Amino acid sequence: MSGNVSVFLANLDAELELGDPGYVRSSRMAASIRARAASLPHLVVLDARDVPSDAVVVGGDAWCMTPSARAVLDALGVEARAPAVEVLRRVNHRSFAASLGPRLPGAVFCTSVADCTRAFARAPDRPWLLKRALGFAGRMRKRVVPSAMDAASRTWLAASMDGHGAGLMVEPFVAIVAEFSLHGRLLADGAVQRGAPVRFGTDADGAFASARRATPGELAPGELRALDDAFARCASALRAADYFGPFGLDAFRWRDDAGVRLFHPLSELNARYTMAWWVGMGECERGEAT
Repeated sequence: MSGNVSVFLANLDAELELGDPGYVRSSRMAASIRARAASLPHLVVLDARDVPSDAVVVGGDAWCMTPSARAVLDALGVEARAPAVEVLRRVNHRSFAASLGPRLPGAVFCTSVADCTRAFARAPDRPWLLKRALGFAGRMRKRVVPSAMDAASRTWLAASMDGHGAGLMVEPFVAIVAEFSLHGRLLADGAVQRGAPVRFGTDADGAFASARRATPGELAPGELRALDDAFARCASALRAADYFGPFGLDAFRWRDDAGVRLFHPLSELNARYTMAWWVGMGECERGEAT
């Protein structure tokens, strides 16, 4: 590839850097990222060496503008505005989304082992899903039954209370029927561009597998209203936290023990790009500014 190019820094492991400023990407992680990012609609790079020698870089962006991502783009001569790393860490931390609600019944963000113990006491013999504060692609989560928790799981739980990514989102493990997302971009002036709802799929580990635009009527009117309300709350909270840039929220339809279908409009909030972001934004990227 020669001539003028725009690059995309695919630091899909951004949460690891946000959780540990000394994080160094392994060759195994780099290979995993290259495989996962192959479908992105860009000239994907992980460092400056990925740019062809005869190419002229005229612009670029990053999955999440962490310090290492900014350093690579700076080396390529790309000027990119982004929030401070402290802002990125705060708004991608699961406690941020948890504070916006709603949560699944019994769900709580825990900042100590004692918090987890109190949450488990409500249903010690039922499965719970534990998600570390700065996780991604199905990583850093564990399913446990408190009354049967082994030593390794207890060690993992205790280790989750240290560092920048301290804390655990503790949720009842539920039967998910369908997963959806809604994406947007907050502009530096505070305006927000909104995309279209997306139906996406994950693999057995919770990692992204597929995405398409939701079809008309695929979300019930009440579900769509709840998703729109969650989007508005997220955009407002991100704006108040001095964040600007791409973001996406995940939601899902689930079934309770009685077989009743329910809707959870805010299961995740990602203040960065997501694998489904371009599907949802598409022509809507020019969007509706509000």
